[in-house]
Amino acid sequence: MASNVLPESDFIGRQEELVILTNSLDDAISGQGQIVMLAGRSGIGKTRIAHELVTQADAKGTKTLWGRCYEHQ
Repeated sequence: MASNVLPESDFIGRQEELVILTNSLDDAISGQGQIVMLAGRSGIGKTRIAHELVTQADAKGTKTLWGRCYEHQ
């Protein structure tokens, strides 16, 4: 299992969620792929935490794909 220690970052807040996502990233790198979805109300920081995870993935040499789902009413 992956470590719960995160690299230094200026990212503040949502550390618990970022640990879960980082562990999922490490699992995927080790061959245990999965899909993780961030969902919630507008403005709660989903994009920011996704950017932080992509930064970590890039640092580990991992390719990332980015998708968005726009809400329509």
